[in-house]
Amino acid sequence: MDDEDTTRTDPLGPIDRVTRVLGVLFLGWLVAMTVVTSVAVLGFAPHAVGLEDVCATVPTGAVPFGSSETSETGDAGAGTTVHTFEVVGLAPGATFTPASLSLCLDDPHAWRLVYLLTSLPTVLTLGGFLVLVRVLVSRARSNGLFTPGIARLTHVLGWYVILGSLAASLVKAVATAALVGQAVPGRFDAGTVQYVWATPWTALLAGIGVLTIARVLQRATAMRQDLDATI
Repeated sequence: MDDEDTTRTDPLGPIDRVTRVLGVLFLGWLVAMTVVTSVAVLGFAPHAVGLEDVCATVPTGAVPFGSSETSETGDAGAGTTVHTFEVVGLAPGATFTPASLSLCLDDPHAWRLVYLLTSLPTVLTLGGFLVLVRVLVSRARSNGLFTPGIARLTHVLGWYVILGSLAASLVKAVATAALVGQAVPGRFDAGTVQYVWATPWTALLAGIGVLTIARVLQRATAMRQDLDATI
């Protein structure tokens, strides 16, 4: 009965169990994807991991896009034919503009590594986050929650979430812009990188929340040390 009560009141129990399961699943998935992706990048069975076609999905405004008529002037360029799709049965007065475009390369072999950079940094950042959380939980169980070391490690975790998510999103944006520049010559520039860069607001807010928790732990640790010294 006492063991059950301890388990139910354990403040680290939920995050311990969740990160343990996620860590095992992530490790198994990472090993499997490493093997399969390595085979695909070398040119064997690229369809196994979706690398048969290397595509970059970008907002419509990232590249020239318009009607199917030949343009003499404008963003599309002189003599350039730009194709689009129409919605069947579109009501009079209604307009249709796709939110994104998928640009694919016919000969993608040399660009598969670049394509991997559109997702790999995010995966690695997630893996690092799980490792740091597991270390944090382990040290908290060994030394207690209200210790200077736990407060510092929580502080590190918060900055890791903020800087890691920003770095991963930036690498993804640069890799996507490189694919866009290959599909549409002349479009690999800082403007395209900025246009396709999606700011990871959720991760940034989560990181700020972790930093706030770290500051609370620092205050609580100092108060506990003062209390211990008084007693």
